[in-house]
Amino acid sequence: MDRGFVFGAFGEPYGLLAAQAARTVRAIHPDIPIDLFADAAPDGADVFDKVHILQDAHFRPKFEALIRSRFERTLYLDSDIAMVAPVNDVFDLLGRFDVAAAHVQVRMPEDDLQTTRPIPAAYPQINTGVFGIRRSEATRAFLESCVRTLIETEAKQDQPIVRRALYEGDLRLAVLPWQYNLKNLRLLVSMHRQSLAPRIIHSSYFHRRIGDHRVPTLEEVIGPRAMAHIEAMIACDPTLGGDRREVPPMYESLPGFAFLKKLTNRRRKRQGIEFPKRLPPGLW
Repeated sequence: MDRGFVFGAFGEPYGLLAAQAARTVRAIHPDIPIDLFADAAPDGADVFDKVHILQDAHFRPKFEALIRSRFERTLYLDSDIAMVAPVNDVFDLLGRFDVAAAHVQVRMPEDDLQTTRPIPAAYPQINTGVFGIRRSEATRAFLESCVRTLIETEAKQDQPIVRRALYEGDLRLAVLPWQYNLKNLRLLVSMHRQSLAPRIIHSSYFHRRIGDHRVPTLEEVIGPRAMAHIEAMIACDPTLGGDRREVPPMYESLPGFAFLKKLTNRRRKRQGIEFPKRLPPGLW
């Protein structure tokens, strides 16, 4: 198989999460297969094309899912995601690059603060919750090396280990825009017509709010206003066939913004400040 999605889940709650996440993927990409690697088939497992039983129930089943994937180009997805727009282009990138992933948006690369082999801060961690990889001997060796280090060090997080392995290795990394793995939901507030629309929402609130065998929907997690904003962004994004319609940032509709904008305009007028509509020639 040329391309496909895989999930890795251990435990019943994460199996339920993976099934709901897979349904959002299926709605966007009905023709691309989706596999699950889990300790048991969850309720709703019929959304998956295949369910593979984990051989090693390590706390990071993603690595087993990536190593055992039957696809030439695999996009691994964490269970706490919701896909809202197509990501075919990630598979296209994997025709040229070995690995494709987005940078971590809010975390300091703390793994290098107490090490004798520091990595420059300009080379940040990548988030492994949305992780594309092309099958090869080199990528398999990379994944197996990460697993060995995880087990030997008993590390609680895999991202620092992946960061070091990528930095010190020879794999070609394609950096995805953060819209392909939107973890910091506060970024939604500033998105407007000139921004790429989100493709994948990735939020721990999905598993924080799971209960009674029911997983919250994306709208329940982010709220109706944010959901409407995402839909408007998708409708205007020309890379998704959108019409470039005007979409103001969400913060302009937040309580107090209109008053703040009016107050700022009054202060500018009192001080005689005029902002030019266009920058004069030679300003730069």
